[in-house]
Amino acid sequence: MSDIRFNRWLHQSGTGGVSQDSSGNIGIGTTVPTMALDVRGDVNIGDAININNASGIISATTFTGTTGTFSGNVSGVDGTFTGNVSIAGTLTYEDVSNIDAVGIITAQSDIIVGGGLSVTGVSTGTKFNSTTSPNYVISDGTTEKGYIGYNGNDPFIGRKNGVGLAFQNNKVRPVDGDDGNGSNNTVDLGEPTYKFKDAYLTGTVNSAGINATGVATATTFSGNLTGNVTGDLTGNLAGISSIAAISSSISDTAVDVFVYDTTKDSDGGAWRKRTQNTSWYNETLNTSVRGSRKEFPAVAVIVAETTKVTIYDGDDPDLPMWMVFTWSGSVDNLLGYSNRAKSAITAVNGYLITCSDPDGIHIARFIHDDGIRYTHVNHVYTSDSIANRTNTTYRTINTSSLLIASTCNDIAATVLPNAPVDDTTGLPVPTIAVATDGGISVIKDNGNIFDMYPNDSGERPALQIGFTKSNKLVFRHNFNWVYYYEIPNSDLNAAYWNGLGGYIGRFTSIERDWDTNYKGIPVNTPSNTDITEFLEDRALGHTNGLDIIDINSGGLLGYGMHAGIATNFNTGWQHGNIKGAFLSDTDTTNLTGGNKVTNGDAWSGAQSSTSSTPPTGWTGGNAAQFKTHSGGDGTYIRLVNAGSAQGGPNSYMSQAITTVAGRKYKISVTQYHHATISVYFRAGTQETYSDLIQNSWTSSSSATPRYEQNTFTATGTTTYITLGIVSATNNYDTGWDDVVVTEVDEDRSINANGLHSFGTVTKSAVATGAELVAYSGFSGSNVLVQPYNSGLNPGTGDYSFTLWFKCSSTGGEQIYMRRFATGTVTGGMMMRLVSSSSVLQWYVRDTSSTATALNSTAALDDGNWHCAVGTREGATAKLYIDGKLDNTSGCSANSHDPGTTSSLVIGAEEITASPGTYQNPADLSSMALIRYSLSAPSAEQVKKMYNDEKRLFQENAKCTLYGSSDAVTALAYDDTTNLLHVGTSAGRSEFQGLRRINNTTDAVTTAISASNGLVAEQ
Repeated sequence: MSDIRFNRWLHQSGTGGVSQDSSGNIGIGTTVPTMALDVRGDVNIGDAININNASGIISATTFTGTTGTFSGNVSGVDGTFTGNVSIAGTLTYEDVSNIDAVGIITAQSDIIVGGGLSVTGVSTGTKFNSTTSPNYVISDGTTEKGYIGYNGNDPFIGRKNGVGLAFQNNKVRPVDGDDGNGSNNTVDLGEPTYKFKDAYLTGTVNSAGINATGVATATTFSGNLTGNVTGDLTGNLAGISSIAAISSSISDTAVDVFVYDTTKDSDGGAWRKRTQNTSWYNETLNTSVRGSRKEFPAVAVIVAETTKVTIYDGDDPDLPMWMVFTWSGSVDNLLGYSNRAKSAITAVNGYLITCSDPDGIHIARFIHDDGIRYTHVNHVYTSDSIANRTNTTYRTINTSSLLIASTCNDIAATVLPNAPVDDTTGLPVPTIAVATDGGISVIKDNGNIFDMYPNDSGERPALQIGFTKSNKLVFRHNFNWVYYYEIPNSDLNAAYWNGLGGYIGRFTSIERDWDTNYKGIPVNTPSNTDITEFLEDRALGHTNGLDIIDINSGGLLGYGMHAGIATNFNTGWQHGNIKGAFLSDTDTTNLTGGNKVTNGDAWSGAQSSTSSTPPTGWTGGNAAQFKTHSGGDGTYIRLVNAGSAQGGPNSYMSQAITTVAGRKYKISVTQYHHATISVYFRAGTQETYSDLIQNSWTSSSSATPRYEQNTFTATGTTTYITLGIVSATNNYDTGWDDVVVTEVDEDRSINANGLHSFGTVTKSAVATGAELVAYSGFSGSNVLVQPYNSGLNPGTGDYSFTLWFKCSSTGGEQIYMRRFATGTVTGGMMMRLVSSSSVLQWYVRDTSSTATALNSTAALDDGNWHCAVGTREGATAKLYIDGKLDNTSGCSANSHDPGTTSSLVIGAEEITASPGTYQNPADLSSMALIRYSLSAPSAEQVKKMYNDEKRLFQENAKCTLYGSSDAVTALAYDDTTNLLHVGTSAGRSEFQGLRRINNTTDAVTTAISASNGLVAEQ
């Protein structure tokens, strides 16, 4: 059949139909088809249809497509796609309970889910939104385990009914797991390692360990730090801290140790990099006298023993041996003979310097690669190299550059400003000081040797020596005195040490030296304690504790400060001419009981004429006679020595008092002179015994009263107080009054003149966990008192009063300190918190009643600890608050001495003589660290007082020597970390300022050396 050609098929009605154009395109419902089949209208198909391209709408019960692009909408009941589906518009799911995605769903924009989302494969996207709270549930399919969501602007993740973490401003904080709200629940991070860039934790973090390779910073840290600190530890480490003595132990028995930090040499240790041509650099390694490293360590730990010197490599935490200097027989060795015991060692600018007994000093010069020796008979040199350090050959340089004696006890070396430069090393030449049994020899950097010694041979031995920060020479000699001098430029000798040229001053354990340009700094007890160690102008150790020293920045001119520290107290900074350092305890036992003596003031029961009847409560001995006498502050008792004519000499009166074993007590008496005889008071375990204390002195016929006091520790429940006369001549007598024995708040200054405690004074820690104690509970009967003491009188000179106080509400005048004569206000001083304004007032008055009252500029009853310092300097009064000058005013330059009935009263105002009655107590206040000086600190010193002492009032602050022994065995200061290391038999205490921040528990017996955090000790 031939083709049937048509152009258009019409419906029988003549409408619609099918048409075909000249290209063969067929149109249904259109006469202008645009493609092979162009259907205008709906198409209904009963069976499946395969369509390559559809630009309109296709509706079908089922639809299967393998290729094609749909530019319009596709809607259907079900759809299965075996290939990729690309949707340029929006894919919307409406009323669909389940989306089953076997593969990966990738969304370039948001997927918005109104209900649940169950994904069995992997779901990825750039955003994930949830519009409800508590946000998104984490479930195992049946049980809710936790949540992911947000609270406000903070996203969080948390455990169901537990805790979680919220992320806020690049920090993390603990939250409640259900809703993301903050919580104080404990967060247990468990065993894994967690790394945070920043973390903000408001609760407590308990962890098996926190490994921080960066910096861990915390306002406070509570718990045990048992790992290693490899970075810097800044701030305050509170609590009882125990640090391992050193990561490596050395079995040597040292006579001295020294940490040689070459970075502190003049060239920063660069000399180590240009010694490749030396013998020691190229000697055979890995032997018994040489380690495995050629280069000199940047930090070397040098240990001197009696028979050898060993250098250890401090750059290696295992401290391997780097080099050993040994000697054998009686032949010369680079560092001495075998029978010459070493006593000290130091190093600087490539010089290793040792001293010995009795072989002078030896110097191994590592850059020169040679050695030199100074003795009392010659100055010699060896050209033998350091590699040939055993059996060395020396040649004599001269016999005039000599040490003053053969036995050398200590050495010190420093590089002075403008020191000459050694052509060989390119480094400045050190100055070396040698302490010997015959005095001091100083080897100057120009090669000269100058000797210093007194003519008195008994005073000559010098035991320790050093250079101060201001390049002064300082040494301790065998009488336990510490002397300061200018470095000599000639030989110096005189009758005694303080007569030598260049002498600046001294301080000792028993006295203060009032030289024109120096005010000495005594240790904290008046007894003749042994000075065991001193550290230039930084610290002094002795058998009774530690004194940290601060000498004025101008060298040794003017008044300095020192702080006394032991295992049971810390005085804070004591300035200059200190007269009292009180309220410095760490014992929280309250002071109780008042006067233990009965009838020590009124003398009731005694007769007005000479009689053998003693006052009530007292007994007489050796035929003592008694009579009352009017004078002093009323009536006193006269003890009459009966002498041999009456049956026996040395009359006395005695009373047994009740005490508590182990408690400390103060006895004070006023003695009136009636004859030139020897008198005494005693405290003992039996009548007339002096096994606890005794004060003896010579009375005179003068009418001037004498005040005597002392402190003793009771050993039992009964103690005997005895007042007596030492004379066999009859009818000599002396007067006694104001006999008081109470528990004492000790005076930790050199004066040891403590405060009587009347009533009960409460003692408690200044802050939670702190060692320092605050005193409170003051009232009209609970006070601390020092009876009249003329040693407190300032006259026309300067004076100062310092205390820390805390008050939450004034409620009435709070008198912290008052020293005026009873019944008058002429002469004296007072510090109080004024009730009407709550300001602190420093009140001073001269003997003509010219007064100055300085008020603080702000109320200070805020419940916080404050430091107040009041001074009188010439004609100016000043009041400092918290380290800053708060107020100043002109005042009288006349005498500020109070009358002879004045007591120093802490906590109230005395209105009758001590032991008397009191008013206006500091009943709402606490106090600590009270000091009184007949000198006035500078503004810089006041600032230092405040900044150092405020750290003792923080929680968990430790301020004492660790352990139970006060005897200091060794000292070292690390000028890189600014830590003072103090050794005792209990371990090593580390002080930052006045606060102990760390301690070890291994006994220190011989020496400590420290530099840049590395500590070596024996």
